[in-house]
Parts: sequence; C-alpha cells; structure tokens
Amino acid sequence: MKEIINFLLMVWSWLPILSFTKDSNFGELSIDFRLPVRPQTREWRISVLQIMLGAHKLHVLSLYRTVDQNTNKASLHWDWIRLLSLKKICDNSDHIQQIYTDYYDRLKGTGITDERLEAEKESLCYHIENENSRVEVSDNKMNIYATVVLTILPIILSISFDSILELFKTNLKYKIAIAFALYFIINITLYLYRYLKVDGYSMSRFSDLKNEPDITLTKRLVAQYYYDFQSKKSKSTLFVSYVKNFQRWMKVAFFVFIVAFAYHQIYTHSGTPQKSTVNSNSSIYNVYVSELKDPYSQSSISLTDIRKSIQTQSADKIIVMYNDQTDISDIESELKTFDSTFEIQYLYDNQLETNDAKILVYKGRTP
Repeated sequence: MKEIINFLLMVWSWLPILSFTKDSNFGELSIDFRLPVRPQTREWRISVLQIMLGAHKLHVLSLYRTVDQNTNKASLHWDWIRLLSLKKICDNSDHIQQIYTDYYDRLKGTGITDERLEAEKESLCYHIENENSRVEVSDNKMNIYATVVLTILPIILSISFDSILELFKTNLKYKIAIAFALYFIINITLYLYRYLKVDGYSMSRFSDLKNEPDITLTKRLVAQYYYDFQSKKSKSTLFVSYVKNFQRWMKVAFFVFIVAFAYHQIYTHSGTPQKSTVNSNSSIYNVYVSELKDPYSQSSISLTDIRKSIQTQSADKIIVMYNDQTDISDIESELKTFDSTFEIQYLYDNQLETNDAKILVYKGRTP
C-alpha cells in the first residue's frame, strides 16, 4: 500500500497539468513512512502547467506553500512562472563554506588530541574515496545509457517513417502518442547534454594551506579534507540524481514506445483498406476520408472497386458506416450517380474514428 501511494504521488508530480510537486525534491513528491508524514507534506506546489525540460522544470501559474524554519509557520504564495534547476537544488556551496569554517574553528579549539585529529583525517579520506566511487559509477552508467540512446534512437526514427507520418496526419490518438514520445526524447536528450556538459565544482585551495602557520598546519589540512568531502558529496548527489531521473525517463519512454509501436502495427494492419468476408459474396472496405483527395491512395482505389461492383451488378446493397462528425461528402459524391437505381444506406457508427468509414458491399447468398 505504501508503495502504491508513493507511485501515485510520483505520477501526480509528473503530470503536465495540475501537478502536485515539492521544490526541494526537484518536483517529485514522495513519503518516507518510517518518519512522521505531516512534516514531509507541509511544503508543496500545485501548478496549472508543468513543462519538464531535462534537468529543469518550468511551472506556470502555481500555488505553493513554504515553511519558515525559524518560526515553523506555513504560508501560501503565488508564482506566475518558476523555473527549477536540479543543479541549483543540489548546490550546497554556501552551506559547505559555512560548515567548513565551523569545522576548522572546532579543530583549533582546545581538547583536540593528535590521535583524534589523525582518526578524523583517515575517516575523511575514506569518505572522499566513497564519493569518488559514486561519481565513477554514475559516469559509467550514463556512458552506457548514452551509448544505448545514441544507438537505438536513429533505428527508432527510421522505422517506417512514411507510415508513421501518414498516421500522424490522420489519427488523433496517434498524434498524442507521437507527441508524448517526442516529449520523452527531448527530455532524455537534455539530460544527456546536461550530464555531459563540463561543470566545475569547489575544492579546497593549496594557497590557504601554504599560508597557514605551522602550529595549525595539520588542522587546516584536515579541515580542507572535510571541505573536499562535502564538495564531492554534493557533486556525487547531483550526478546520482541525474542518473536516477534519466533512468525513469528511459523506462517511461520505453513503455510509451512499446505502446505506440504496438498501436502503430495494429492500426497499420487493420487500417490497410482490405476486404474482409462477411459471407461468400459480401465484403467490407475500410476507407480513410482524408485519403480520398489523393486519386492514387488505397482508399480511392477501394472506392473505385465499390463503384465497379455496383456497375457490374455484383452487389445488391451498399451500407456506408461512419462517425457523425465525419465529412463523407467525397464518398456521397462518388456514389450519388447510383442513388436512383441502387440501394445505398448511410448509418452512424460513433465507435469509428472521425476520419474512418466502413463500406459494406452486400450481395445475398446464391441458392
């Protein structure tokens, strides 16, 4: 149940319209049920429109709630536009500088033995290595993902591009699926660009150590280790966040691609104007109205075959089924010649897409 709640919150935080997010967590809202729930949900943001742009998120017309850390009072605010940056959220340079100064002041105080100083130095070196390992693992993962994306993306874009373009023109559902797929591809590309872009981060300076008096030289060195540890920790947190968000985009994009590809295959095979037998002498034609402007399209050819079946008296009745929002004037004009001599029925079928029509060419069974 807890996992389901967090999954629903994650989906809600991803919605482009009326999203429910948390700025300090780069938009995503999740609950750690091992801790009190209320403090985790005191800060939030509800946006009329949310546009994800890789490692940035644009919130338009949003209501957000903040909590004053000193008074612990919550207050509501409005934002017309707010741009969140994952890098800025993970950037703790001011905080690191402050705790570095406090740590050095502590080391200079009385009561710090040489044994303790040496132990803290070894511990900091150990933690620095751990943070370096986290960055290295993140680099390896992103390099693998980049290779996969740059290999698969051209293949995906080259799959039956003409038929995809044709479906994009004629089918609203497919337009939505393609729009989502492009949205995911853009975000994945922006994440790759943001990750691979060279960025600097703060490290301790040798000049500070060089100018330090001998009496506090070792303490300054240990304090610099502490500063470097905090800086590398901030960097590794940012890199891990890039990888985690990139993985999520990859998973969702892969799912959307599978759905869109399956729908494309089903629509292409079922939508190709072809005859399906109703009885031994009857046939159904699937016709796309928008294709009738092209005399060489399969739908135009199918309509010509229907006219031929009337002219050769190989049919007893024609039934045209279409959505009431569909403009079938081209079909009516083609069949109008036979209105007075042949039975033609027009029936609404709102289960059909607005661009589709089904034409039944019916001939009774021969005895």
